[in-house]
Amino acid sequence: MKNLRTATVAYTNVDVSKGCDGELQVAAYDSTRGQVLFVTASGILCCVPLLIEEAQWTLPLMNELLEDRVVGIEFIIEQEAVVVGFRTGDLQLIFLETRTVEVVGKVEGGIIQLSASPDGELLAVATGLGHLLLMTQDW
Repeated sequence: MKNLRTATVAYTNVDVSKGCDGELQVAAYDSTRGQVLFVTASGILCCVPLLIEEAQWTLPLMNELLEDRVVGIEFIIEQEAVVVGFRTGDLQLIFLETRTVEVVGKVEGGIIQLSASPDGELLAVATGLGHLLLMTQDW
């Protein structure tokens, strides 16, 4: 890892009065807009712009059980959206421009972790049944 270097350093304040308080669960970086997206323990998606002059915003995530926990979030560059995986197996796609939520499916056995490929074409999902699913953006 000797070839790693710092490309950009950015600092910002998170306005906790807008619902972004609480324990941070997972985070992703939107490289197209220069913003950080993270989910709190209370199930709130928070978007904090770093490199552009835009207001911070929040969005409550839909889930059936209040104790359902977000286990992964990945930015999908082609769709300008983030995919969110819940422990119970729910997969949601949040479109950042419109801030709309689309439920794209449910994984049997729940989700342990998820990760997008570097080109964003595939989403790897580790399930509670011990399977590794590779999904395209067609879900």
